[in-house]
Amino acid sequence: MYIKPTSTYKMRKTTKASLALSVFKTKEQRDSWKNAMIQAELTAAQAPRAIKIDKKSFKITAED
Repeated sequence: MYIKPTSTYKMRKTTKASLALSVFKTKEQRDSWKNAMIQAELTAAQAPRAIKIDKKSFKITAED
């Protein structure tokens, strides 16, 4: 799932530093790594969705 960063997105300092210090052979490799890190940060920042449980059909039984 692709999440588009907003205009207020700021990359973390550790990601910026690793991007600056990494050696890439091509610009495409650098760009793809940067996009992957942005997507990882945006995905981690999202709150997890609540799990819905149907209480009528939900049963817990003890096994002997």
